[in-house]
Amino acid sequence: MADDRAAVKVDGKLIVLQPARGAKDLFPFTFDKWTNSDGMTITVREISAARQVGTEAMESPALIEMVEGGDKHAWTGRLSCGS
Repeated sequence: MADDRAAVKVDGKLIVLQPARGAKDLFPFTFDKWTNSDGMTITVREISAARQVGTEAMESPALIEMVEGGDKHAWTGRLSCGS
């Protein structure tokens, strides 16, 4: 996900996403909510404070939720932004 472009691969199929209506800036270069015309929605949310990693990066625990066709899946991981 970068700028107003995003893609995910689900079951070997590439799915192109665009920022969802009302999406907010997550970092200066991406958004917190994405969708496509088939009804898939992906939301990325920080779940704890960010910490600096080195001199040019930030990292924070995050939750990624995907809703597709009434099914909801969630994963936790690390949100990383840096050069």
